[in-house]
Amino acid sequence: MRQFVSAMLMITCCVAGCWVAASAADPVVNPKLFTLDKLEEAGKHFRTMRVAFTQEKHLAILDEPVINKGVLEINRDLGAVRWEFTGRSVLIFKDDKLRRFGAEGKEETVAGGKDPSIQTMATQMRSFLDGKWGGMQELFVITPDPDGAPELTFTPRSQDLKKYLTKLVIRFRDDLSAPQSMLMIANGDDRTEYRFERPEVDIEIPSARFSKP
Repeated sequence: MRQFVSAMLMITCCVAGCWVAASAADPVVNPKLFTLDKLEEAGKHFRTMRVAFTQEKHLAILDEPVINKGVLEINRDLGAVRWEFTGRSVLIFKDDKLRRFGAEGKEETVAGGKDPSIQTMATQMRSFLDGKWGGMQELFVITPDPDGAPELTFTPRSQDLKKYLTKLVIRFRDDLSAPQSMLMIANGDDRTEYRFERPEVDIEIPSARFSKP
């Protein structure tokens, strides 16, 4: 469940970064920069996206952080999203179906039906692809930084999500050109941080990337 939630918010974070890059002339202190209405409008204007990231997990049971690298790729023309941890696992959403592959490229079973984690992930993938993000407000209370910093805090509304996630904080670059980091805080104060490279937008991404690892 936590993996699916992090994927969902990573996508939101990257889409938001593509929008604020076009809005950097507005003052950072204006909290309206980060409304989902504006995010929906601006998110309509790109077809493909790729963004590399580094994940750093700080777990209470470990003395040292666990570090992984990966890449997120989106192709709206194909209606597809690929979320990859390099050398570990790949998650692909295409044709309204969610698929997961292990480190050796073997497809793993993804529970369906009424599983809330799968439903949540699939719903947000669809929201990303059609550009409509109102569903995020149903899942999270979204709060801009009170001091005007380029930062948003997501707090889960449902008890199901609260079992896995206490809050999630998205920080943008100072020039608002792209997301800079995302911090997930889980129960027990386990923390996972994502640091993002600058997104590549409207680039050529082979369709095969959305069919298999």
